[in-house]
Amino acid sequence: MKNKITKFLITTMILNVTTAGAFAKTFSDLGQSHWAYKEIQKLADDKVVVGYPDGSFKPDNPATRAEFSTMVIKALRQENSLLLESFTFYDVQTDYWAYNTIERAVAFGLIKGFPDGTFKPEDNISKAEAVAIIISALKTGDLSIIKAKEALKNYVDADTIPDWVIVPAGKSELLRMTAHVPETYNLFQPDKKATRAEIAVNLLRMREEAKHNPNDILAEAMRLKTGEGIVLENATVEDIYGTIPAGTLIPVQLVTPLTSQKTDIGEVFIVKANKNLVTKDKYLLIRAGSNISGIVVSVKPGRYFVRNAKMALDTKSIKTPVNQKTDFPGNINTKQGYKNFFDKIVRLVFKGGKINLPADKDLYVKLNKAIKVDLTNGIILK
Repeated sequence: MKNKITKFLITTMILNVTTAGAFAKTFSDLGQSHWAYKEIQKLADDKVVVGYPDGSFKPDNPATRAEFSTMVIKALRQENSLLLESFTFYDVQTDYWAYNTIERAVAFGLIKGFPDGTFKPEDNISKAEAVAIIISALKTGDLSIIKAKEALKNYVDADTIPDWVIVPAGKSELLRMTAHVPETYNLFQPDKKATRAEIAVNLLRMREEAKHNPNDILAEAMRLKTGEGIVLENATVEDIYGTIPAGTLIPVQLVTPLTSQKTDIGEVFIVKANKNLVTKDKYLLIRAGSNISGIVVSVKPGRYFVRNAKMALDTKSIKTPVNQKTDFPGNINTKQGYKNFFDKIVRLVFKGGKINLPADKDLYVKLNKAIKVDLTNGIILK
């Protein structure tokens, strides 16, 4: 009995440590007693929100339009989404830290610039604006102004909510998405600057709702893309990501002809995927038309009675049809098979076999590391 009690106590201690670790304090100014601690921690773990260089989160600071754009796009996991058009604002340069996420937030119709061509990225965002944007990411159906006002009647300042946000605010309330600071739970405060904590709570709830009811534009962007092609049997799928394990053989065709008698070390070559490479469930991993480039790392020409040719090829990068160029480390086996047993014996005895790889030659790239793909857009993740 004593042993059982001891085991129970040890197990309980381990569970307590594990549970505490799951919500480990990440930011110097965010304790577990903060009303939005769990939501902020969850989004931090998912890399949706980040802190400041000094290790703080500043949960009660107002959020800027740039911060909000970045958080909402990351919450919806659209930071790698493909842009059909770009947007230019006089006050958002291409080297601005939130340039890419602002572009995507605008592209999805979640936030807009101003008539003078500016975005005002460092301006703060109001609670009314934040609620309207979050609701715009969802497909919520119609709600009359009367019903919306009914949903908002418990706020003592309901009559201060502007007409343009009454319906979105009513929807947010009905969906239980509106963040409530404990001290002001009965105030909507439409003109108040939304804090980073309030936005984190709103975004976590929006993300859960968007999994089931995204707006039409987001629904297409979030859809896992499928197609016919060559099945990579060992590829796995988890959530929206597909993984091709290290060691997988990727079928390709040679674009650049190579020969052991003329090719030099350091020479660049290109192979291509001429068919889609897909998972068992037809999710697109690598799309047809992807070009993989590499270099010749060693070559020995064939010499009669001396040696058969040898050539080693390493792949370095891939350029995909979604206009992405990224690392693609692997190697290609150039050892050629023999037509028959007699030919094999001749080459083993007399040597001199050459390696000639013509254009359109079928080859295989053996991956040196696993490749992870966002199945919603074909982006290879680093």
